[in-house]
Amino acid sequence: MKLVMDNIQKKLQQKWIKKEDLKKRDEILSGTKDKKTQNAKSCYEVMIHKLCNEKCFFCSQDHKSRITAEKPNDIEIYKRILFWKKQWYWMLGFTWWEPLIHPHIIKYIKFASKAWFNLVRIQTNWVMLWQPWFAKKCVEAWATLFKFSIHHYKNEIHDYLVWLPWALKRVKYWIKELKKLWCRIWINIVLTKQNYKDLPEFLLYYLEMWVTSFVIIFPLYENSMNDKSEKVWFKFIEAIPYIIKSLHIFDKLWLKRPLVLNLPMCLLPWYENAIIQTFNWTAVLNLDGSKTNIDDNKAWGKKRVKICKDCKYNKICFWVDENYLKFWWEDEFQEKKEKLNYSFNLEDLKIKDYFTDNELCLIEILKYKNWLTIKEIAQIKDKFQICRDCDDMSKIKEVEESLLKKWIIFIKWKGLNKVYSLIKSEN
Repeated sequence: MKLVMDNIQKKLQQKWIKKEDLKKRDEILSGTKDKKTQNAKSCYEVMIHKLCNEKCFFCSQDHKSRITAEKPNDIEIYKRILFWKKQWYWMLGFTWWEPLIHPHIIKYIKFASKAWFNLVRIQTNWVMLWQPWFAKKCVEAWATLFKFSIHHYKNEIHDYLVWLPWALKRVKYWIKELKKLWCRIWINIVLTKQNYKDLPEFLLYYLEMWVTSFVIIFPLYENSMNDKSEKVWFKFIEAIPYIIKSLHIFDKLWLKRPLVLNLPMCLLPWYENAIIQTFNWTAVLNLDGSKTNIDDNKAWGKKRVKICKDCKYNKICFWVDENYLKFWWEDEFQEKKEKLNYSFNLEDLKIKDYFTDNELCLIEILKYKNWLTIKEIAQIKDKFQICRDCDDMSKIKEVEESLLKKWIIFIKWKGLNKVYSLIKSEN
């Protein structure tokens, strides 16, 4: 009887979303009705299996389904990569659960690079990268971006959460090695009661390792995470001061703010643009060949609370994890919420120049050859693996503006063209 009621509840939840709402949301997010333009800003992820070599307490996937899940063959994977490239997607990601343990992953990366995806992203727990020959092969095959799952800067806490000894010590080593190979690195951190208070220190620690792109993920209370939730649960509202402090730090350092995932927008008023669903969307190709758009399926396992109905973000918010509400009810979601005026002392913050991947790329180009026009920069950029993200002039101009603010580059006019020179390089 309970199973029947759960199915009815899910169907009722889906009725909250209408096709016209989805169409309106897509137009809000993309600023265009053109499908090609929307996909050109999107990431397409392909699942290749459900195997993993870690057993994290906070995993929202079902560990029991790892062995029983079907595995598409090589031809099916190649067809999927080609089909979605024809749909103009900008980035291809290999994901869920640990793609690097697939025996043919190198072949898939090579194929994706030949299909001319701008970026080939690997979402990984990095365990396989501990083998030097394997990391080198991934980079040579043209894996341009590694998205690491790292959950603390202290070895003992991270190792406890992922249930693997000596884990973090090894990943720190490989961050340094991959940076030497000009690979982009992003970091996902899933918040738990063991790490959320250390979030600002966590971000500053990895900034020192020249990682500037982060995704802060609030856990979903389902599957394996739900089974072991008592080990890691915390009240989301408790983490908000640490989230805001982190955003303030990045603002002070002139860096793009970290993204926040799985947090209802009402819990972060005046900072909503940091929440990932306001400007980013991803398509996922499942093992059975079906396509899932994360935004279109955001209602599954989620619930609207009382204040959602009149909220201006109702059409694009991910709402509240239904299982989370079983723990904390609705006391965090008030009818009226005062502005969160958290005061932080950032005076002790060590101010120095931290550079994004795109900024590092332009610095390397100007080290290679000085006094270049934007057109000349665009012609040279493909010599550098890190620079697969600036196919249009607007992105190069964006980087130009940020480096000017940091007093790294100098501009002068040569005839009718602006030319760029390096004033100083990073330490």
